[in-house]
Amino acid sequence: MARALFGLLVLVSATVSPSFAEEGITEQENKRLHESMRPFAVPADLPTRDITSEARSATVTADSDGDGLPDDAEQRLGTDPANPDTDGDALLDGWEVYGVNGIDLRAKNASPLHKDIFVEMDYMRRGSATKGLAPNDAVLRRIAVIFASSPVPNPDGRDGINIHLERGNEVPYDEDLNPFEDEFAKLKEANFDPKRAPVYHYMIWANGYDGGTSSGYSFALPGSDFIVTLGTWDYGKGGTDAEKVGTFAHELGHNLGLHHGGTEDTNYKANHLSIMNYFFQTDGVFRDRRRVFDYQRISLPHLPESALKERDGLGRGTNLRGYQTIYWVDSENPQWVAADGPVDWDQNGRIDSVTRRRDLNDDGELSGLLATPNEWSVLVFDGGTIGREIEIGRLFSLARSQYRKMRVPELTEQQRRKIQQNLPQP
Repeated sequence: MARALFGLLVLVSATVSPSFAEEGITEQENKRLHESMRPFAVPADLPTRDITSEARSATVTADSDGDGLPDDAEQRLGTDPANPDTDGDALLDGWEVYGVNGIDLRAKNASPLHKDIFVEMDYMRRGSATKGLAPNDAVLRRIAVIFASSPVPNPDGRDGINIHLERGNEVPYDEDLNPFEDEFAKLKEANFDPKRAPVYHYMIWANGYDGGTSSGYSFALPGSDFIVTLGTWDYGKGGTDAEKVGTFAHELGHNLGLHHGGTEDTNYKANHLSIMNYFFQTDGVFRDRRRVFDYQRISLPHLPESALKERDGLGRGTNLRGYQTIYWVDSENPQWVAADGPVDWDQNGRIDSVTRRRDLNDDGELSGLLATPNEWSVLVFDGGTIGREIEIGRLFSLARSQYRKMRVPELTEQQRRKIQQNLPQP
């Protein structure tokens, strides 16, 4: 099962080349991507060790936290001898230095001082899908930029997450995975090495599932398995680059513990500026006069739909400069509004001093939209089998035991078209 790391490391020295501008990547974002992949230096005389994920090391002398790194080595490397996972990415320090289950993570630019996420991407192929079922390099570079540019702190003093996107196997083409949990599990068992399960999220770029046009699915929240299924979109041509970028990050977001509405599954929330919100999944959040694929970076307060204060907008004193948001004016018409000031929720041409009632997310209720968090600060890295120290032979059954049906169906092409056709440009 040969695998190759997609070409992601590209640095622009002075100006953004036309290709980067077309991809929506700025010079600063590209620089952050380059910096996130900086190799972790290890002294040449550091002894090597073979580590398995099946149990914590019990044979290393003076290893206070049992991560496979002796305390004296931790002092040399700058890791915490009292914390088995110094950077908090669910991968033990010893794994990221020595490797685990025969996987040399350091050779893949993993670091115990900088958060890493590994994803094995298997894929289907269909010749008539002219936009491809699998992503091109530009798509993967844009995904990598999302995580490299994130406001996530690390012990090495550099923000961001290094996401490792690895091509796996071309799997047999299936027009429709149905029943999709069973079909996915069969493909996973046939194509994914269980020794990789404590480290890698596993996903398939597939065609479709359950007879619909859903864009993808995460099997558990948090979890370690997901699919992207854009094959039926655009009359069977497959998703655009932007749809692939946003949907991949959306489904991985579920694996990392994120919901459609921040901390709960209510969708289309005006106070949720994230690609986890269907309004923004396939085009990005509007910030600083451009569309960006991002999880929410700030916390936003509760919006009481039965008593909206137009002068307060999405929350006074909140750092919303440059953002725009979307809400449903009625069940057919979404509307852009500036998010950094008062909002005319009832569209009567003025900012009222009295409270107003509006079903902002068109769910038929005025129950209010719960507060939403800074999503980058609440990511869950140990979903599914990630970081698990159990017998390798039990990992697939563990992942499968955590599968659950989503309360809210994932974005369909019909929903996407409705938004596109009725939403004016910001």
